[in-house]
Amino acid sequence: MIVICNDICKRLFSMDYKTIDDDERKKLDELAEHVLKDNDWNNVYSFFDSYLRNECRTENDVINYVLWFIRYVGLSFTIPSSFDAYDLIGYIYSNVDLEKRWNDCGGEFDDFANEALKIDLVKDPYYQFWRDPKIIEIANKYKEEK
Repeated sequence: MIVICNDICKRLFSMDYKTIDDDERKKLDELAEHVLKDNDWNNVYSFFDSYLRNECRTENDVINYVLWFIRYVGLSFTIPSSFDAYDLIGYIYSNVDLEKRWNDCGGEFDDFANEALKIDLVKDPYYQFWRDPKIIEIANKYKEEK
């Protein structure tokens, strides 16, 4: 049994997603699989969210976090009800200049945001989180706090 903790989160999210070698990636995938299988999602998500907000200090850290999150959890997840999905996306958006970094992560961020917010693209095919007034307001709040 692997119990989720801050050290586990650091192992899971601190490696550079784009430069890690295949052997190390496989080890991290196996660790993530055990963490997700052996722990309650609400507990896991709480640690993941805490890692994002307390350990991801740079734009690259935040991009790396989202890419790893998608790899480990996939694009079929639910943000626990004790957390605000809009706050999560606003926080991420406040830390990444998507105009400059779109080619690095834009598509992945878009998919991540749509899943976190449970956007139904059939009903709202033109939704763009970076234009959502609620997301913009939250992102601006976080930018002001820096």
